[in-house]
Amino acid sequence: MIELEKVVDLYEELGLSADPMYELYINPESNEAESLLMPHYEDYSNVEDIEILRQRIENEPGWIELPHRFELHLGRDLQLGFAGMHLSENDKELVYSFFRGRGAYRRFSEHLVYLGKMEEWYVYKREEITRRLRKWLRVNEIAYSE
Repeated sequence: MIELEKVVDLYEELGLSADPMYELYINPESNEAESLLMPHYEDYSNVEDIEILRQRIENEPGWIELPHRFELHLGRDLQLGFAGMHLSENDKELVYSFFRGRGAYRRFSEHLVYLGKMEEWYVYKREEITRRLRKWLRVNEIAYSE
């Protein structure tokens, strides 16, 4: 059984980048959560450690790759959901306009700083990641603990 918090921590730390640099894995049998740097990003100073971990994941039973953030609808849907629930109508429309152009994520963050809503955003983001990962674990019949 995997601890849900381990999965959420790993995902929140490494799973939200637009260009995935890491493959994220969990092993419910051993309650482990690990990340592997994608081959084209590998740091050649620790290739040996990466290869040892890669071999463990490929050869030991129980390892499962976590889905990419887009499979969990954790792209712009996350920011737009926050705007819809936590911002005024004017601010919500402004945020929606950010996502029709370039630099949307930066502009979104800057606007939340301006509004003093960053802490509220971090809480919302963690809750949504947790909710969506919990659902993914249930759908895939992966045992987890709260």
